[in-house]
Amino acid sequence: FKNKLWNAFRLVKGWEVDNALPFANAQAVQWFEAKLAETVAVLDEHFDKFRMSDALLTVYKLVWDDFCGQYLEMVKPVYQHPIDAETLSATVGFLETLLKLLHPFMPFITEELWHELAERGPKNYVCVAHWPKVAAPAHSADTLAEMDKALAIVAGVRNVRNQKNLGPVKQLELSVKTDDQTAILAYAPLVRKLANLRDLTFAQEAPAGAVSFVLGSNEFFIPLDIQVDAATERARVEKELGYAIGFRDSVNKKLGNEKFVANAKPDVLERERQKLADAEAKIAALEQALKALG
Repeated sequence: FKNKLWNAFRLVKGWEVDNALPFANAQAVQWFEAKLAETVAVLDEHFDKFRMSDALLTVYKLVWDDFCGQYLEMVKPVYQHPIDAETLSATVGFLETLLKLLHPFMPFITEELWHELAERGPKNYVCVAHWPKVAAPAHSADTLAEMDKALAIVAGVRNVRNQKNLGPVKQLELSVKTDDQTAILAYAPLVRKLANLRDLTFAQEAPAGAVSFVLGSNEFFIPLDIQVDAATERARVEKELGYAIGFRDSVNKKLGNEKFVANAKPDVLERERQKLADAEAKIAALEQALKALG
C-alpha cells in the first residue's frame, strides 16, 4: 500500500501543466469530490464510535480503489502530454486531503509526502493540520450513481478482455442497445478512455460475431474477429439470467417482509425498490438476448 501511495504521488508530481489548456476533467473531479465527501462522513462516524478497523478499511478503499484505481486513470493525460491547470490543482488538493485522512494510520510516510507535495512553512505539518471538512457538492448522489453506471460499463468491457484473452492495449469497438442514449453519451468520452475503445456507437441488433453483456436494461456488444460459439454464449446468458432472477426474488422477499418495511428508513426502502426495478430490467434484457441467440 505504501508503494501504491508513493507511485500515485510520483505520477501527480511528474505531470507538466499547460495553463492554456481548458478544464478537461470536470466529470472526474466532480465525482471524486462527491466520493470524498461521502467517505469523510463515514470516517467521522467510525471515529466517533471508535471503530478503528472500519475507519482504516474505509480510507484504504478510498485511496486504493477510488483515487488510484479510478480517479487517476480518468484524469491522467496521454503519455508525455501536459495536463490542464484546473485538473492538476484539484488533484493535488485531493491528495493533500487523503494524506490527512491516512495520517492517523501511517504517520511517517504521510508527513514525508506532505512536505514533498508542496512547499510548506516551518510549522506546517500534516500531524497538526485540521481534519478535513468536506461538504457534499450539489447533486452528489446523482453524480455518484451516474459514475457507477459508467464504471460498470468499463468493468464489463474489461471482463470481456479477460474472458477472450485480449490485452489492454488492443482498442475495441462497443455498440449499445438502449432506450436512453443521452445517459450513455453523457459519459461516453470517459468510458472510451478507461475501456480503451476505438468507437462507441448505438445499435438495434447484435452485430455479427459480437460478444455481449447486459447492465440494467442496456445490452452492450463488442464485435470481435473471432467466431462466437452460440451454445457457449447461450450458456453464459442463461447463467447470468439465473443469477438475476435469484437476486430479484431475494429483493422481492425482503420487500414482502412487513417487519422490514415497517422498520426500514425511507432511503433504504427506496434503494431496495430501485434494486428490484434494475433487476427486472436486466432480466428482460437477458431474456431478449436469449431470443436473439435462437
